[in-house]
Amino acid sequence: MIIMSSRKIEKFNTFEQVSNSDWFNRLVHLAECIRKNKIMKWISSIIYAFVFIMICHYIQSIFSHTIIAFPFWLWGIIPVITIIVLLLVVGIKKKIIIFLSILFGGCIGIVITGILITLFVTTNYWFANSESYHRDAYVMGKKYNKRDSHAKHISFSTYNVNLIFLDNNEYYCLDDSDIYKKCDQGDTVKVTLCKGLYDIPIIKDLHTE
Repeated sequence: MIIMSSRKIEKFNTFEQVSNSDWFNRLVHLAECIRKNKIMKWISSIIYAFVFIMICHYIQSIFSHTIIAFPFWLWGIIPVITIIVLLLVVGIKKKIIIFLSILFGGCIGIVITGILITLFVTTNYWFANSESYHRDAYVMGKKYNKRDSHAKHISFSTYNVNLIFLDNNEYYCLDDSDIYKKCDQGDTVKVTLCKGLYDIPIIKDLHTE
């Protein structure tokens, strides 16, 4: 008991030292200034939005370069399980409870599925094998799409390159602005790939022959 109490006192003293430190007080002061100042709120919101957009763009690029197709039914497994669990927990006595359980369970399940798929694809990409190999492909076509958002001066562009691999006639649509500029429709290209953590192929680069 004495040892446990001394450890608690030591942890409390450590926390007290951190809370009384100069950098911690400055951080708290900055947070208070941001909370009170409207201009700082707007600036911080813009920064958060910019970081969020960049992260989404980075993840979208990882998905685009990973040759994998998830079946549509995969998105229904976790939502169904979530709905069943909610119905077992809250009961099925009232129709409104059943409706809300289906609604919230479905939404939560879809979000969880999206997070798990994102973690699966990103870890496959981050811990990929450094050894590369090549496959020949034919450029069936390419298309540039630009979508303007409701916010001013913000647009989202896609550079789709439609490839068909010559060894197994596998079709793949790649979204990459650099590769889009390298090839034209009808070109035979050499695609550089590598194996991901889960042996899922990742497109690294493309060269015209």
